[in-house]
Amino acid sequence: MRPAGSCVLLGGRIRTLDDDGTVATGIAIDRGVIAAVGDDAGRALPPDAPRIDLEGRTVLPGMIDAHAHIELSTMAERLWVDVRFCEPAETVARIRRAAEGAEPGAWIVAQGTFGARLPSRTELDDAGAGRPVLVRESMHLLTASSAALERAGIDRHSATPLESRVERTAEGEPTGVVREGFDLFPSPRPSVDWLARELRAVTRSLFVEHGVTTVCELPASANGMRAWQRLLREDALPCRLTLNPILAPGHQPIVRSLEDYLGLGLATGFGGPWLRIGALKLFVDGGDFVSGFYRRSVDRRPDDWGIVNFTYPQLVGILTRCRSASVQVWMHAIGDAAQEMALAAVEEVNRAAGNGDHRTRIEHIGNHVFDPDVLPRMRDAGVIPVPNAVFIFSEEPDLAESAPGAGFYPFRTMHEHGLITPGNSDCAGTQPFAANPWYGIHAMLTRRTKGGAVLDPAETVDLSAAIATYTRHAAYAAFEEHTRGSLEPGKLGDLAVYPDDPYGLAVDDLAGVAPDVVMIGGEIVVGADMVGSRPASDI
Repeated sequence: MRPAGSCVLLGGRIRTLDDDGTVATGIAIDRGVIAAVGDDAGRALPPDAPRIDLEGRTVLPGMIDAHAHIELSTMAERLWVDVRFCEPAETVARIRRAAEGAEPGAWIVAQGTFGARLPSRTELDDAGAGRPVLVRESMHLLTASSAALERAGIDRHSATPLESRVERTAEGEPTGVVREGFDLFPSPRPSVDWLARELRAVTRSLFVEHGVTTVCELPASANGMRAWQRLLREDALPCRLTLNPILAPGHQPIVRSLEDYLGLGLATGFGGPWLRIGALKLFVDGGDFVSGFYRRSVDRRPDDWGIVNFTYPQLVGILTRCRSASVQVWMHAIGDAAQEMALAAVEEVNRAAGNGDHRTRIEHIGNHVFDPDVLPRMRDAGVIPVPNAVFIFSEEPDLAESAPGAGFYPFRTMHEHGLITPGNSDCAGTQPFAANPWYGIHAMLTRRTKGGAVLDPAETVDLSAAIATYTRHAAYAAFEEHTRGSLEPGKLGDLAVYPDDPYGLAVDDLAGVAPDVVMIGGEIVVGADMVGSRPASDI
């Protein structure tokens, strides 16, 4: 069992983020749990307990990433060819170099980023020299070489699976562009041994070193689930994890049927403070302007509607059964029609069963398409909206659609209506810098895109509200508000120590904020060499 630490931190600025906004000079952690907060916190532990002199530094609660894809990020960082932010010619050149060093017939998978021009099928055929090649823009879009299409059984005669979209020429020939279809391709997936080693390293570098102490992870494979459990058994988890498996059809669905999952008897919250089961995630639609399900598309041919994985009656059925089994549900919904289906389904279940404390989440509602009329409906239905501030960087303002009276990414408006918006990276390898919560906080305050445009400045929130999304809001969204999200007696001793007080920094300095020390359960996991400790008699 992983040891729980005991120590006292004194001589700093402890921003507790409790209901009263308490700021103290000391905090005591006893066997992993906060024992006292205040100027006399040192009295809460025996005199021989370790004392850490903060030397005026600022302490905040450990950050919580409410929606991340660590497993996919790890493959992007450690396994696939990195073509993020490359010009097309450089992307092709890197694929060619990878192919030259690969065995004949070996798969070449490359990771790009949002908005990048993907190489064509012909370019990949040439660069890969007949090998199967995939270039991922994101989870939602890729291009494939001819050999990759052949191994996936995709040709002019194949039917497109429910959850994917294969683009074709007028003659029916696949162009190589595939939406929502990475799982169609039988490229090799990592072993448990590889994942256990690399998940730990990447979680630390991308998340923990930036002050994240809990991640709500969407595992991409059964091997990923096994790797996290191995790390738990070995007392080697890099941070606290909440695992949220995905229901088929959709990306990386490790839950093949609702019946099988509910038959296991697992409920949200099962597990311990280091590793627990969270929600069941499902994809109502696809992930972009083409594969999302929009009202505007319904007048077109059905094959041009975007992707619709579940009907409204199916959603009602899933939510009803999960509600009865105490299983929280997250619903990915990009298009406004998908969002309406998701919200209406929650309202229908509430009508039949009562609201209760279900905390059903709608992921991505409020990003680039938003109807302000849903605000009171979400509040009254007990829905948690999960917009993604980190996507502001890659947004193209002329493509966003907002109803009159509210902008997109409407954090201020949502907060004014009493809604919480859990902070998250949705990091799946495309934007690795988004795993730093201070990047998301900076985005909420500046609302600035990579092109320099500022999106709806009226929707800007202040620093306290932005930090709350990654602490108190994220804890509540995962049923964890009694154990984390603020620094109060009885909660877990998870915190980060910063050399400068973020509340005193210029807005544009926030994206570069980094802690000197990160502590989980009273144990220092980052920066042990940065703190000094003194005998109690000296403090």
